[in-house]
Amino acid sequence: MSLISWNVRGLGNPRAFDKLRMLIRDTSPSLAFLMETRLRSKAAESVKRRCGFHGGFYVDCSGRSGGLMLMWKEEVEVHIQSYSQSHIDCHVRFPHGVWWRFTGFYGNPSRSDRHHSWTLLLRLKSLSNLPWVVAGDFNEILFLSKKEGGNNRYYPSMNQFRDTVESCDLVDLGFVGPKFTWDNGQEGGAHIRERLDRALGCDEWINLFPYYGVRNMDFYDSDHRALWLELVRDRNRAGRGPKKRKWFRFEPFWMTDEDFKDTLRTSWGTTGSVGDCDGFGRKLQSCGRDLSGWSRVKFGRITRRVRNLHEEIERIRNASALGYNRRRLWEW
Repeated sequence: MSLISWNVRGLGNPRAFDKLRMLIRDTSPSLAFLMETRLRSKAAESVKRRCGFHGGFYVDCSGRSGGLMLMWKEEVEVHIQSYSQSHIDCHVRFPHGVWWRFTGFYGNPSRSDRHHSWTLLLRLKSLSNLPWVVAGDFNEILFLSKKEGGNNRYYPSMNQFRDTVESCDLVDLGFVGPKFTWDNGQEGGAHIRERLDRALGCDEWINLFPYYGVRNMDFYDSDHRALWLELVRDRNRAGRGPKKRKWFRFEPFWMTDEDFKDTLRTSWGTTGSVGDCDGFGRKLQSCGRDLSGWSRVKFGRITRRVRNLHEEIERIRNASALGYNRRRLWEW
């Protein structure tokens, strides 16, 4: 089982929605918390349904900013406890498991108002004794080493965040992957990167999922990396990631190739008659296998090519020659 947390920076266009589905395909989460959706409940419900989730809870955006979403799979029990423009707090239980607590958290973007976020976190601490994990974009760093470029962070806000985490009996759950989760997209001396997105857990939660893992994922076109938290109780499953079944996926770009129609026609015509529903299903499965095989020969392994491009993008982001390389990244 796993969950994701991501500041999507808007889901109102098809490209952003496609990136969300890509993230879900990469991580197979049972629970998904999204910030800055910039959607109202009706549109958020449509996103939930199209992403294949069973349950959902939404906090509407305010004007053209904000908006939170929590989505979960059918096998997960979720009881919403409280919510605001900055959080969704719930009790969660996986199949055959015990209840624990998840809070999706979004720190106030305004530095002058950020103390309200820490007051909220302290208040949430007092509301339940269940094993607790908090994940999200806190809009603040814990230490100066979690920032690169630009002026130093405002010390009082950073210190207050650190004091709040300690008062809530939470610890940073760490991560694997790139160090910084937010990138301002600028060049040269104006380039700033920070670790604003993180997961925090209490000792009881860590004891419940002793082999958990936190991974900083790709940006998926946002300025924030997605956070993937794998919830593992069995040591033998640690680090393996979710089990994935390989599904047939029809790719629309296939239709632009001149050989596509002939391949489809040949496959459909040589796999027996339809007859009944079972026969029709067998024809679809056989046709899917033939098209997948044709695609691998014609275009190569698309997933591997996409992964290689993501790795190249990471190398460009972290390269020292920022001016040249970042221009190359934007050209992509």
